[in-house]
Amino acid sequence: MRLKELRKENKKTQAEIALILNVTQQTYARYELETSEPTIDTLCKLADYYRVSLDYLIGREFVSDAGYLSENDKTVLAMFRQLNKDNQTKAIGNIAEILLTQK
Repeated sequence: MRLKELRKENKKTQAEIALILNVTQQTYARYELETSEPTIDTLCKLADYYRVSLDYLIGREFVSDAGYLSENDKTVLAMFRQLNKDNQTKAIGNIAEILLTQK
């Protein structure tokens, strides 16, 4: 699972995430260590919080014909996911403007 990676990317402590999930810090630590498994409801809360899919959250990766992403695509997507909704909207607008002027 990508729990620790996502938590660190979002500059959160285990205690902060545990509070969001309404579990103890020790319980959350066990999720990161994979010595205990969170419920599907807990996984959904985490996926919603980090704005990622459940597949991504649990570390599931698969390649489909249309699903390949270049390193640049992955970088842009990872950065975009870190933005709040307002800034995501602004980023989309900025990209649209760039596309209009691109030759």
